[in-house]
Amino acid sequence: MAIGRLSVSVGPKGKAGPHAMYIAREGKYAKHNDKIEKLEATGSGNMPNWAKADPNFFWKMSDEHERKNGTSYREHVIALPRELSPEQRHELIKDWIAQEIGEKHAYQYAIHNPLAMDGGEQPHAHIMFSERLIDGIDRDPDQYFKRFNAKNPDRGGAKKANTPKLADERKLELKDQRDRWEKLCNSHLELAGSDARISMRSLADQGIDREPISFSMTQIQDKTIKQAYIDLIEAKKELSSVLPSGQAITQEIKRQKSLKFDEFMQSMKDDYELQRIEVEVDQRAEKAAQERLAAEKAAQERLAAEKAAQERLAAEKAEQERLKQEAAEKAEQERLEQEAMEKAAERQRIEKRKPSDLLNKLGARVQIVDADRYGNITTTYKDTTAIISANLHKLIKNGIAKNKEIVITNTDYRGEQVNPEYAQNNTAKAFERFMLQKNVLNDPRILIDFGLGKESLGIRDFAEKYNIKCDFHDLQKLDALNPVAEPQLKVEKPTQKNADPKPRISSSYENSPNYP
Repeated sequence: MAIGRLSVSVGPKGKAGPHAMYIAREGKYAKHNDKIEKLEATGSGNMPNWAKADPNFFWKMSDEHERKNGTSYREHVIALPRELSPEQRHELIKDWIAQEIGEKHAYQYAIHNPLAMDGGEQPHAHIMFSERLIDGIDRDPDQYFKRFNAKNPDRGGAKKANTPKLADERKLELKDQRDRWEKLCNSHLELAGSDARISMRSLADQGIDREPISFSMTQIQDKTIKQAYIDLIEAKKELSSVLPSGQAITQEIKRQKSLKFDEFMQSMKDDYELQRIEVEVDQRAEKAAQERLAAEKAAQERLAAEKAAQERLAAEKAEQERLKQEAAEKAEQERLEQEAMEKAAERQRIEKRKPSDLLNKLGARVQIVDADRYGNITTTYKDTTAIISANLHKLIKNGIAKNKEIVITNTDYRGEQVNPEYAQNNTAKAFERFMLQKNVLNDPRILIDFGLGKESLGIRDFAEKYNIKCDFHDLQKLDALNPVAEPQLKVEKPTQKNADPKPRISSSYENSPNYP
């Protein structure tokens, strides 16, 4: 009887490209031994235009663009009858693809034919297909594997035919699929004129009283298991050639009745010996199977212990990394907060400094003159260059009181800037434009706010009060230019008894001969 087997599996993201190269014997799998395994046929279909020339490119793009933890492909692995020729097996697979996949999914297949344990053929097929449905929309690789957009299909990826199902539903679906394979495969065997048939039913459903024998490739290479299996096959062949049929046994009994009793007993002994051989072979196979199960169980326990240890180490490492990251983030947050507090304190310190401190060299050229009706200076009474101070205020106040013209500029008599150190500072220039006004220098309230009195304003409050444009970066430059002086110890000089008080000195402009 031909062998019937069909399994369905899914391939995770990242495995489609390598698996496609494996079944097609491409890339690192190209050099294989034809004496051990033949590649009977390969093919693909329903590929997008960008993958028709190279189907493996389709699976590479699937690995790259499918979502994390998603599936890149589904696969059918099907045992094929050795009773069919390679060409007939190829036709069988193409009919199966047309029946099950049709034009709904992109697919790729290959037929392998390795040597079986008994030395004969063991043909089987690998059929990979994408779960993405073909809907006629032309998509490039980047879009093809994106999430499906139900409202605008042309903007999303191709829809996946992977509707969630219960385990019982999937089991029933697989059973129906195996039934369809049994019918299709047997129809091809019949067309080929073969009496062989496959059955996808279990041994129990077929009325066969034995456990199924299933060896992995690793176990098949084990010499003990391989020899036991070969011995079992040879013993069964020997028994089938020796043991007579039911009808022959009846005839033999009739014949034996006419024989002598001792000859009949000898014949029965021979039959018993054959049965004993068969039992011994079965016992050897059963023992090998038990040893295989024990070895598999030990290997599984070892792998489980190794996996648990690796997971524990990984968890401990991840926890250490997390704590380390949290500590680093906390330290960085504290550093940023400290830095912000320092910056805020520094800003507050600078903005609270008196304008006269930060602009302690801000001066002007003041001329007290008479002018004709055309604005030409006729007589100069005073021409002085000084920083903004109470004396400068008094000079301007007296000039205004005596009805003289007041000329205020930021250049001296040589035409040079009075305040060259402020030329590149926009805030200093703005203060200069404001302060070098006659009405400002004549206003005691403004000069007190500027810093010539005890109740002065900070430079930020001064700017806001008198609507002067003020930039903090400019203030930082002024602070660096005019740092706060370090406090010095004040040494009091001893007072002289009966010292005459110093005479009061009048201001320079009051004693000027040119000032009326």
